[in-house]
Amino acid sequence: MKSTLPYIRTRRILGIFLFSLLLMISCKNENSTENTPEIIDISNYTKTDSILSIRSLMEDVSYIQLKGADTFFLSDTKKILEIDNKLIIHDKNKEVLVAYDLEGNFLGHVGGKGVGPEEYRKVNDFDIHPQRNSIIIFSRGDLGFLEFDHNLNFVQKVRLDIWAMQMSILESGNLAFYVGFTKGSNNIFIFDIEGNKIEERMPFPNDQELFPINFTGFIKGDYYTYSLSSVIHKIQEGEDKDNGIYSISFPSMRKEEDKFNFQSLLTAKNDQAGIQHLYSFTLGGKNSKEVLFYYGYRISQATRGSTLGVKNESGQIFSHHNLKHGSQSKSDEFVKLFFLDFYTLPSYSSKSNFYYVVSTQEGLDYLHRKEKDTFLEGLKSIDLDLYNTLKDAKDGDNPVVMRFKLKDKI
Repeated sequence: MKSTLPYIRTRRILGIFLFSLLLMISCKNENSTENTPEIIDISNYTKTDSILSIRSLMEDVSYIQLKGADTFFLSDTKKILEIDNKLIIHDKNKEVLVAYDLEGNFLGHVGGKGVGPEEYRKVNDFDIHPQRNSIIIFSRGDLGFLEFDHNLNFVQKVRLDIWAMQMSILESGNLAFYVGFTKGSNNIFIFDIEGNKIEERMPFPNDQELFPINFTGFIKGDYYTYSLSSVIHKIQEGEDKDNGIYSISFPSMRKEEDKFNFQSLLTAKNDQAGIQHLYSFTLGGKNSKEVLFYYGYRISQATRGSTLGVKNESGQIFSHHNLKHGSQSKSDEFVKLFFLDFYTLPSYSSKSNFYYVVSTQEGLDYLHRKEKDTFLEGLKSIDLDLYNTLKDAKDGDNPVVMRFKLKDKI
């Protein structure tokens, strides 16, 4: 009689193989689920009794009147971050970095323009290094970055030999630079603090035409978007692929598969459908659960533009459906003063967990030259602190900084 042991052994091996295969498939499906972006659908907005001011979503709000306009006049703010009770502010127009204390007193420049070993040709971007508690300035003209400590003293100047548009510092302490000009290659380069290139990210296909545009998020901290995309990715250092964290969904939006099709952007300008995409974003709060973003929208032939969207810690969504913002509500005092368009997106400072945004020139024009009494009267019943800050403001003063946190839930 023939032995059945080889048969039993074969079945056992086959069973182990099938079990392992199912386990791998299960793990793969589990991982792919984890990498699926959370959808922020602005049409699934939180129902409210009336249209809200953005001010209703905030708490711990305070205002800082920047002083010393005769010493330094802040002309065009791009970013504000905090380090050791100092506000570090990038003046995009003057291409310099300056510091104020939290009472609004001017402390001085961070570095200075020039070609010396401790100088920069201009400030294109900056960030705060979380581990070193220092300020990193990216100077495109110097093809590198400069580091200053928390007391604004020079530390080092490092050449990278890259031509980039933006920079950010990752959770790891490495520096990420968005190049934005290279097709057929990656567009985010990651360096360590000594200037050694570690990784590359954000591939752009060689068969597509690429040109830079200045109204998308590109890179903020560990997060970035492709120029014509509405998906926010998180950089996963050491991994083969970055995770899609959030996918913003709104009417007449560009298809994600068209994120490399810059030619369609030119066509869309003449398209009555008004195809739009994500313009800019900021992530903040605990574990980056809060999202502030500007997007294009269209609800009629006459009503279109860019407007602010918000997802708070609890997942509530606010958009042009339930917020006073965009082309229908520029009479709102907070829209005019702080949230006029995608160039005025607040900066989030992980050092203090506050958002910062600077008053717009258009808002100050209303305050000083158009309808001051009416404007201030509208503020008085909404925000007495802002009213008191602005009532004695004079034309030619430096702008006002708004400091706030988002409420977890409304």
